Amino acid sequence: MKSKLRIILLGTAILLTTQGNALASDLQQVKVDLNLVKINVNDILIKTNTILYEGTVYISIRDVASTLKLPANYHQKNQTVYIGQLGEISNADPEVKIWDVVTPALPSNDPISPQKVDTINVNLNEVKVKVNGKALSADTIFYNGTTYVSMRAVAESLGLPVEYDQNSSIAYIGNHKAVVPTAAEVKSKLYDVPADGKMKGWQVLKGHEYEADIKIYFQTIGKEGYSLQIEDVREYDPNQIIEWTDTKGVVKHNKVSDIYEVFKDYNRNPLLRKYLKDTFGDLYLNWLSVRAIPADQLLERYLRESGQLNTVKNNVTLTPDAVIQIEPKKEPKSDADAIRKRINSSLVDEIEPTSGNNPFVYD
Repeated sequence: MKSKLRIILLGTAILLTTQGNALASDLQQVKVDLNLVKINVNDILIKTNTILYEGTVYISIRDVASTLKLPANYHQKNQTVYIGQLGEISNADPEVKIWDVVTPALPSNDPISPQKVDTINVNLNEVKVKVNGKALSADTIFYNGTTYVSMRAVAESLGLPVEYDQNSSIAYIGNHKAVVPTAAEVKSKLYDVPADGKMKGWQVLKGHEYEADIKIYFQTIGKEGYSLQIEDVREYDPNQIIEWTDTKGVVKHNKVSDIYEVFKDYNRNPLLRKYLKDTFGDLYLNWLSVRAIPADQLLERYLRESGQLNTVKNNVTLTPDAVIQIEPKKEPKSDADAIRKRINSSLVDEIEPTSGNNPFVYD
């Protein structure tokens, strides 16, 4: 079941191609989260880059306008983006004469950037926005040839609700049903095939929208339960060396595969999650992003619809967080233990034990 939704600020963006010289002198550096939040418009998950800045999520207006079937045009002289109807602007204006004010905007089709925290150069409030002829009072951001504006203001102008599901990190604009497909959709789209290699004897769930990111392996336990394992199949170099610094200022160098192994253990402790984010930054956030995928819900719906699972739930999920990383067999000695000891050593003096047990020390 989806968690309670809350209203958040969102932003939209339209691609501009003629602003660079005019705005170059007003660049500011701001810290943002890239692609932390996904966007769903009227039950359609938008393939777009998102920017989270000071609690507001900004997204491409071309993608939103395309989904909402609205035209979007930019007036160079007025430095104004017009979404939908034009309002009082004269059709005799030379710029307006060449606009297409009927055809919905095309999607941007921009490559999706990796999720990360970054400091970027932007221009603030250099471009105005009008929706159906009415000016928006919200802030705008010009970044990398694209103008972004608060989606909350756009949504209110169009009479659309804006909600946020914190568990899945999905922002919903307009009407929506549920994060997980309905039983009928699961039956028509999902299927399973035998796994091979190290997972021989398991089944692989296919036909879901997350296949580019994860493989969902499962075994049924009669009709009373199941075991679930998830493999992160996004491309990465397990042997890449990462430099990180503990709270005592000691610089360490470890392989990505060993650090991921530690993430699996330490992510179970909510007190450690902030430390992992502050210490490892983008590496931890990227590893964590697949945890938002509702794999267990997809699998359970499929098993019930296909008659492989009874109504009473008694599943067995291999944790932490029902996500594992399948990797080639390692040598007996791993640097993961050394990383754990370094983290424990860094934190044991900073956190008081709870009931005599230090919450940062694992067996």
